[in-house]
Amino acid sequence: MAEQKLFASKTAFPTEIFEEILDNFTNEKRALRSCSLVDSTFCGICQRRLFRNVNLCEPEDASRFVNILKMRPHLGEYVRQLGIYDYADVESGWSYWRYKSALPSLLRHLNRVRRIDLDGNDKDWEDMPPKLQEDFIHFLQSPSLLSIFLSNVLNFPLSALSGTASLRKLSLNNISWVASLPPSHKTRSLLPALKLDTLVLRLNDVPKSAGSPSISQSINLSNLRRLSLSTSNASCINSCLQRCGNALEDLYIFTSAPTVSTFHYNGRTTSLVQSHRSGFSVSLEQLSGLKMLAVRTTLRNTFESEQSGMRYMTSFPWLIDLLQTLPPYPSNSLSNIIIHLRANFRTPEQLREVDWSDFAAALTSRSLARLRHVEFRLWTPEYFDFLEVVDAFRASAPLCKLMDKGLLSIQGDTKTTSDVAWW
Repeated sequence: MAEQKLFASKTAFPTEIFEEILDNFTNEKRALRSCSLVDSTFCGICQRRLFRNVNLCEPEDASRFVNILKMRPHLGEYVRQLGIYDYADVESGWSYWRYKSALPSLLRHLNRVRRIDLDGNDKDWEDMPPKLQEDFIHFLQSPSLLSIFLSNVLNFPLSALSGTASLRKLSLNNISWVASLPPSHKTRSLLPALKLDTLVLRLNDVPKSAGSPSISQSINLSNLRRLSLSTSNASCINSCLQRCGNALEDLYIFTSAPTVSTFHYNGRTTSLVQSHRSGFSVSLEQLSGLKMLAVRTTLRNTFESEQSGMRYMTSFPWLIDLLQTLPPYPSNSLSNIIIHLRANFRTPEQLREVDWSDFAAALTSRSLARLRHVEFRLWTPEYFDFLEVVDAFRASAPLCKLMDKGLLSIQGDTKTTSDVAWW
């Protein structure tokens, strides 16, 4: 009798209370499985959390999940994030061949996915079985899909996104692309004006395929609010920025190699990743709505050797030049700058040798009158004492003055120096 009363009082609680409690166990799969066996009240709540994120690393994962969905098809409605990862050797061929029996059926069971992560491990999309290509393309055009993350895929057809009217975030990490689908596909080959909110490009080289068009020519960027570019190709950066409109508020520019300072020095002035042959430099002059600028670089105390008409430098003249391309006050809205700085020094004392005068002067110029905060987020060798690094920065009178005004802050990063997940 006591157990019946306890059960009655438990079930009288609103479902929302159980939802709040079990939200704390979202990442505890074993605990959720145990709770789901208690009674029917917990079962549905736990199942929604257990199947919210599904990651497939082997064909067996897909086969097992398909068998589960055949018995309980309602579980497919709980999947909000799907990850498909290929960890096989490139020499073994496109490993999704191994998925060809299970993956098409699996994709048809999932109609409420909001995010998909696809990692091809540098394999060619065109080597995928045609039927599986079609199933993927159909899935990518799902009206529920809000975010697509593609990594390490060669010759991806951007036109596969032609029906993704709901897509808001697109991340392309180390991929090459083609403009249209093969003639055998019935999907439209012209990419519409996607209403993207966020675009992330991390490209080692641009592009890998000789016939690949510029990404800015393939995707409408005028509505972007957030743009992240990680590439050493200035023409790619500029072509994207020139097609962004006043809607762009957050801009992230990173070098492709975390330990190399890829900024060119030509004697008197500097420009981001500019070679004597290309003539390209990066400009922010059309970004009057920009509110936050984040850059990643390495600070060194020596010059690298001169190679191929390029000489690598170590300080911030390139950033000063970049800030000078902003629209003059009051037309520009920039209020926040974040600098991810890898201090590549042997000792913190070497930071005291850097002259920060021009950098500090640029930050306090009238053209940046709306600037409210500059943040150095430091990545230092593990054997450095972070407080010693801060003291070295405070030894600079210009930087110390900025800190005293509350304009400049210095933060250590909790990631290790080998971690290259910069955003």
